[in-house]
Amino acid sequence: MLPDLLEWEAHNPSLIDDLLVLSKGDALANEEQGITAQIALDPGTSVGRELKFRGTPSALRVDADGVVTSEYAIGADAVMGLARASSASA
Repeated sequence: MLPDLLEWEAHNPSLIDDLLVLSKGDALANEEQGITAQIALDPGTSVGRELKFRGTPSALRVDADGVVTSEYAIGADAVMGLARASSASA
C-alpha cells in the first residue's frame, strides 16, 4: 500500500493536510517511509480501538466538524479507494 499512498500524495498535494495516518510503528520507522501526511503514533492501538478499526490498514473519512462521513475502509484496496474517492470529491 505504501507505493499507492505515496503516489496519491504526489498527485494530491492540496489534500495532504486532510490525511492523518494512524500508525503503531515508531516515529523513525514512519519517517523513513517517506509519507508527508501527518502521522499519529498509536503504539498501544488505543485510538484504533476507540475508532473501532477492525483491521490494518483501515480508514474512514471525517469532516472538519469531526463527523464520520464514510463507511470504514478495511484493507489496502479499500483504503486507497476511499482516498481516491475523497480526491474526486475535493
